[in-house]
Amino acid sequence: RHYRETLSFYSCTVSEFEQRIIRSFFQGGHYERHLNRMRLVYKKKRDALLEGLSPLRPALSVGGVRAGLHLLLHVQGLSEAALVSRAAARGVRVYPLSHYHWGPPPPSHTVVAGYAGHTADTLRQAARRLVEAWG
Repeated sequence: RHYRETLSFYSCTVSEFEQRIIRSFFQGGHYERHLNRMRLVYKKKRDALLEGLSPLRPALSVGGVRAGLHLLLHVQGLSEAALVSRAAARGVRVYPLSHYHWGPPPPSHTVVAGYAGHTADTLRQAARRLVEAWG
């Protein structure tokens, strides 16, 4: 009621058909089931990467384990630039955390490693390469 009274003059850019499909998707519990499936898929990928990186412990610290589809990797004794360049030399792309900082970046020794777009096997291979590069 409030929407119709205050905002009904706006033109809707999503067709009614698409809105009904999405409503049905949510009401039928399909979205929740999808999220649960995806959590399991991404957990397996994350776990494969973490398992592969375990030989680097205790020099490796990992952040962001429950914060998305990436990990923050910090290896004692290696600068951010060294982490990125050594990984690249082994064919693995990681990203400097400092690139995600607003304003002048603080000194960082941490890189971002995404895992969403890879298979568990590919992530295990990448982890082996990172162990070689950083170990």
